[in-house]
Amino acid sequence: MQDALTISTQKPADAAFDYEELRKTGIQYIEQTASALWTDYNIHDPGITTLELLCYALTDLSYRSAYSVPDLLATEKNTVENIQKHFFSAKQIFPNKAVTINDYRKLIIDIEGVKNAWLKKRTKQIFADLINKILSLKQPKSRKWEPVIIKGYYDVLIEFDTNVQEEKKIDIKKQAKEILMANRNICEDFVNVDEVAKQEFRLCSEIEIKPAANPFDTLAKIFFNIQLHLTPLIKFYRLKELFDENYTSDKIFEGPLLSNGFIKEEDLINSDLKTEIHLSDIMHEILKEDAVINILEIIFNPTVQAVALPDKWIIDVADGKQPVVNILDSKVVLYKDGNPFRPNMNEVKLRFEKLMTDYITRNDLTETEDIGYDTGSYQNTESYYSIQNHYPKNYGISHWGLPEDATNERKVQAKQLQGYLYFFDQQLANYFSQLSHLRNLFSLDEEERTYFTQLADGFKDATDLFVNYNSIAKSLSISKNNIQLAAETPGSDAFYQRRNLFLDHLLSRFAESFFDYVSILQTVTPSLEKKDTIDTKINFLKNYPEYSSHRFKAYNYTNASQLWDTDNTSGLEKRLERLLGFKNIKRRNLVNIYATIQHAINTSNIEEFWFEIIDSRSENILLIAAEKFPSAESAERRLEDVYLFKNVSNFTSRADSVDGKFIFELKDNADKVIAISRERYDTIAEANTNILKIVSLFANNQAEEGMFLVENLLLFPDIKAGDDAPQSPPDAPQSPIESPTNTNENNGFLPICVDENCDDCDNLDPYSFIHFPETKNESIIYRLLALYNSAALKVNIKLLVKNKEDILELFSISVKEFYRQLFQFLISENIENEDNAIYNFIIQLKEDQKISLSDLENKTTAMEGYNATLATGLKQVFVTKKETTELEKKKKDTNSIDKETVIPANEKKIIQINKFHNQAEQEGIYINNAGLILLHPFLQAFFSEARLLDERHQFISIAAQQKAAVLLYYLQSSNEQYKEWEMALNKIISGISSDEIIPDGILISEKEKEECKSLLQTVVNYWEALKGASIEALQNTFILRDGKIAWKEEYWLIQVERTGVDILTDRLPWGFNTIKLPWLDSLIYTEW
Repeated sequence: MQDALTISTQKPADAAFDYEELRKTGIQYIEQTASALWTDYNIHDPGITTLELLCYALTDLSYRSAYSVPDLLATEKNTVENIQKHFFSAKQIFPNKAVTINDYRKLIIDIEGVKNAWLKKRTKQIFADLINKILSLKQPKSRKWEPVIIKGYYDVLIEFDTNVQEEKKIDIKKQAKEILMANRNICEDFVNVDEVAKQEFRLCSEIEIKPAANPFDTLAKIFFNIQLHLTPLIKFYRLKELFDENYTSDKIFEGPLLSNGFIKEEDLINSDLKTEIHLSDIMHEILKEDAVINILEIIFNPTVQAVALPDKWIIDVADGKQPVVNILDSKVVLYKDGNPFRPNMNEVKLRFEKLMTDYITRNDLTETEDIGYDTGSYQNTESYYSIQNHYPKNYGISHWGLPEDATNERKVQAKQLQGYLYFFDQQLANYFSQLSHLRNLFSLDEEERTYFTQLADGFKDATDLFVNYNSIAKSLSISKNNIQLAAETPGSDAFYQRRNLFLDHLLSRFAESFFDYVSILQTVTPSLEKKDTIDTKINFLKNYPEYSSHRFKAYNYTNASQLWDTDNTSGLEKRLERLLGFKNIKRRNLVNIYATIQHAINTSNIEEFWFEIIDSRSENILLIAAEKFPSAESAERRLEDVYLFKNVSNFTSRADSVDGKFIFELKDNADKVIAISRERYDTIAEANTNILKIVSLFANNQAEEGMFLVENLLLFPDIKAGDDAPQSPPDAPQSPIESPTNTNENNGFLPICVDENCDDCDNLDPYSFIHFPETKNESIIYRLLALYNSAALKVNIKLLVKNKEDILELFSISVKEFYRQLFQFLISENIENEDNAIYNFIIQLKEDQKISLSDLENKTTAMEGYNATLATGLKQVFVTKKETTELEKKKKDTNSIDKETVIPANEKKIIQINKFHNQAEQEGIYINNAGLILLHPFLQAFFSEARLLDERHQFISIAAQQKAAVLLYYLQSSNEQYKEWEMALNKIISGISSDEIIPDGILISEKEKEECKSLLQTVVNYWEALKGASIEALQNTFILRDGKIAWKEEYWLIQVERTGVDILTDRLPWGFNTIKLPWLDSLIYTEW
């Protein structure tokens, strides 16, 4: 039954829709401005009547403005095509060309016949000869060389569907290679596409099952569960399925656009090739089967493993291989009521294959759907009904008009009122027209207007109001055009300014801006047409899905027919060229012809010079000088005449006197031959045709702009197998692709720079794309150091950099890690006041690398013999530590210090630290919420959302720390009535002392409670083993866990009491053994 239409009795929220409010406001304005002359505001007053009619017209205008966007954009002949002119569909705007490894996996899995696919990084190793300053294929014989690892290559491994034949596999691999190359990223390349090799495993187990269970079906399901765990099936989802799971549209369409539906990112992550198998996971898969009661014995080993593995709980999988369970080679004994039974494995295998076939069939390919358009309803918002038609009859201006016996004075009064009201009529009519043309304002078509108007003539005797209406305007259409021209002149400065603003608005919706580019272009090209800027923006917007989604895509070098004079260019080039306003974005010759000066010694032993005009594409000589010149300069001067007289009228054809064939000549205005054709033609028509071709080449010779992008990776020399093949690094998964053909030491490699003092050269690898060149780290540190005022800081940091080799050895870290730590140190808080930089930086390294103080002191003592300067600086670390220890002995009980005792500031800090760790150091604190530490990856964002942390991720106050501890209590128990004695861990995580009292009455808002629930639900969702579990189950099973926390001199140690369910922590997608929270000075280590 259709719902009855009703009129709401509620007052409109916006005054623009409220007639009474508008009327009231209008009367207030009258009182403020005309109260001395106008005192009667009753409804019978003509002025009030006019006010009321205008208020009603404003509400009509407001309600029309509030139509939905689809309604406002709709046309009278409304179609999907109409709305598509204004919006890109989800399939057009959200997807992008492949960027990540999982994106490429999606593209390959989308091929019919492919079950799964993986990408493996592939490296090439060559050598840098530092003596001869060249790259070499073989290890140089010189004493100074370094290996160079070329990155950016990938191999592809494919798992085919079970029913795919060998011939079909070849076609699929070829198709996969074509798709990969068509979606290749800049500075990356694909080498081999192969079928993934399988590694077989056997299950040896004794399992107790329910008495009523079918042993064959039970074992088949067990193998089925195990195999899906080892090699999860990638499922294609429909649009509705993902919407039902609360996926947003941008997440659904993220990545490349597929043909057969959508693939979840988490499914790809879970189906990655395993490097190890946990026996606990295999046990979990077995116990998932309802018929299983218990696992009595179990071993899961590779089939080639003859002896027991040293660790049966973690089984390694060969690199790049897919683990599969071999049913026929497995040994399983099932127990029913204590009686053993050995199922026939052939029968089990048949039932397993049926389960797998049925499961795969349910994943039938679907079609990638799009989100439909809301086409709206055409509302004819331009139509305007004059307010004059609403006036009472006695006014004489509505459709009734005046009575026939009205006096001339009365008629004039009526016309005067109509003229007065026409001002309001035309203003309202203009607004309705502007609203109706909203679609034109944001259109990407060639628009000539940004202001729209119409003639307000829908009232009685309207034409009488226009001067000479019949003789000048002749028709309403001419009058409307005149009104439009008065509103805005096509091509005027006002039009271009407003049109640019509307286009800039559309660009900003994609986070794009042309401001910088337009400013540069106007500076470089002052004569730039205003229309060119608009055309550039429109062209960019029309093609935005491509320029946005293809921005990382490289050109396809395997498509031979599309390498030149095509738009087969990288997405980066297209994007930049459109941003710069290039009209032609094809890869092409920027110069069609060029000239060279040639020279030779003639028979008289005199050097002669001449010019030649050459086709840059074919390298054919088109024209040669008609005479020889004594110098290159004179030849160049005559060459200038070629470009001066290159018009077709200056070319003539003639037969050559030698062989009768036809040539053509270019003459100057004195009828003197400048140049002649090199080619000879059989007919004059053929010669004339080639004259036109040359003239055309001259006309198109100079392109205004162009761009070429060079991918260094593709400049790696052409490679074939041989003795000089590049050598693989020891950990490379496969041997690299073939080596260069030429075997000389240069081998066509790019040059390298081995100058250690050169800041302009990145490293010894000229081929791989590098985001952060390692050799420039030092200069970056020095540039950062220049921002500080402390002279001591600068001296000490430079000393650290100078002695970095010894620091690397001292802490066993890499150069990259040294600079990373130093950079982190320089941007840390209060660095400006750090005069003793060596001490503080070494403390940072010591804590990060977990080196004991005694071990560091021994290494420093040994260093005194070869680096006394650094050793002296390091000794401050130990002196300070000893002073701290002595202070600790002197003040065993910090609470007993007399209040009047004056304590130095530096000692106060140490006392507070000692008080903080005192109880924990002595015996540790027993806690009942040790599992709270599992939530650590989410705490920073959680506390920031609660506005407890500042921009440096430090607590803003002590009250904020206390609030954090209370929120942690709610996370662990969903109880806002916190108990002080249960909050030791909460306090430590929040950075406050375990013996500090949390005041009563700290309240938790409803929003904060919802954030707590959201955090816990996120943990459940990401922890695959807990999928479907409740928040209470997470709290009671894992978070509320008995344990102990103790201070261990330099870090906190949490020891958690284990239970039988703890095998599920192996499947936690984040680690918890070592935890660093940004607001804590010390690490937290966990033993679970």
